[in-house]
Amino acid sequence: MKQPCPVPLLASVCALSLAALSAGAAEAVPKKTKIWRLYQDTVQGPVNLYIAPDAVRVEILQSQFNVIARAPGWKSIVFSPTSRSKYLLSLDDLSTKGENTGFNLNDFRFINARNSTGLPPTTLAKMPVERVKAKVNFELKSNILTTFGSFMGSSEGTMAKPKNVRGVQYFYTRAIKLNPGSQKLITSFYKTPTFEGVPVGLLLDMAETRQQYMIFRTLKIESIPRPEKLFQEPAGLKLVDNIYKVMGDRYRILEDMGRDMGLGDPFGEKGNRGKIPDSTHRKQGKQ
Repeated sequence: MKQPCPVPLLASVCALSLAALSAGAAEAVPKKTKIWRLYQDTVQGPVNLYIAPDAVRVEILQSQFNVIARAPGWKSIVFSPTSRSKYLLSLDDLSTKGENTGFNLNDFRFINARNSTGLPPTTLAKMPVERVKAKVNFELKSNILTTFGSFMGSSEGTMAKPKNVRGVQYFYTRAIKLNPGSQKLITSFYKTPTFEGVPVGLLLDMAETRQQYMIFRTLKIESIPRPEKLFQEPAGLKLVDNIYKVMGDRYRILEDMGRDMGLGDPFGEKGNRGKIPDSTHRKQGKQ
């Protein structure tokens, strides 16, 4: 006849079984999902661009201006922890509002086909980069920065209509796969043409000076673990009725820029020319 298992031995067996189950459960926990992070130098200062399969976030570090869009709706949420406010808008509306509105590649007519180009491999983690060259055959409608302290080594930037811009070079990579929603957000924020891929650089060719000026460039691309709340706006933000109110002090700056450009509402009438600070705290030249 089989003897009953002594209680101490049974307890030991149970403990070992539970330990084995716990170890197995720990091994079954999936690793953190990886996402892409692009660190970029732009005329507005350093920018982080985060790309996940189901969400995108653009973060302008110095001005604390953020844009998030998530699947499935892909409606953009513009917010700032500094002003404690947020604004909701469609991606189509974002393509005509917000940051980067002073420079819009839709003002250019792209006439050249895509072709391969080489950027320094250390800059872009050896990702393949493609280039589109465009010629400008009409004048831009608005002022843009025509000198850039962070790219050209000068201490000032000047707002002007760049009549001597004769072409642009647009760099992008298709190595990072995007779904239609994330592609639309990135295109809408950067105001770039609707080519497939992630924008990694934008260069102006100036005919009169025979110089090139960088609007933005990508300094680093890396794969990082997905932070838990990266694609969620902070709690307690006030919903406002104007995208520019999210920017706080930058709202006043954009109003001044809008008056210089004669863009009308919500900026106002022409006038009030003068020094315009930007998010990188570089000096700006008088108009």
